Amino acid sequence: MFTPTARIPALLALLLALGLAAACTQTEQANKLVDEMNALTQGGGELAQKAIARSKEMQEKDFAEEREEVRSLGREVSSLFGRARDQYRQAADKAEEASRLKVDAWFSEYLSLKAQQLRKVAEVYDLSGREGEVAAGDGTLEEINQQIADLEARVASLNKENEAITARVRKIEEEHKGDIRKEEGAK
Repeated sequence: MFTPTARIPALLALLLALGLAAACTQTEQANKLVDEMNALTQGGGELAQKAIARSKEMQEKDFAEEREEVRSLGREVSSLFGRARDQYRQAADKAEEASRLKVDAWFSEYLSLKAQQLRKVAEVYDLSGREGEVAAGDGTLEEINQQIADLEARVASLNKENEAITARVRKIEEEHKGDIRKEEGAK
């Protein structure tokens, strides 16, 4: 005969099994979001590399004699960095979304830090894109150089902030190196 008190352990076992299944599903969801995050950062990184190459090309131009080429390259640099920024922002959103899922506490912290890290990189790309806009503008060489110097100072500050976040990310990666999947080419 099956008594009501005998049902309690069976019910608890069922609830525990459902809870574990839900936790596994949440981890699977988080891993899927991490895969999406990695794809976005890879694409954003490729765009940033193109922007950096075009920026170097722009800097090698003679401002007075090749002004239209400088403007054209400035617009291209701005566009490429803008697209890279957008991809990094989307990647940060994926990391943040994954951090809110029911996953291990260390993994949630890691994902939250990754979101912060990616947002800092997006800010750097935003400022770097503004440098292209400045170069494409109508200012004098002195005005442009001053505006770019100001932007570069802000980039340096953001990079310093990001170093602290990156150190925390790396610490968690080291502590959980067997638990974190590394994608090919991921940084």
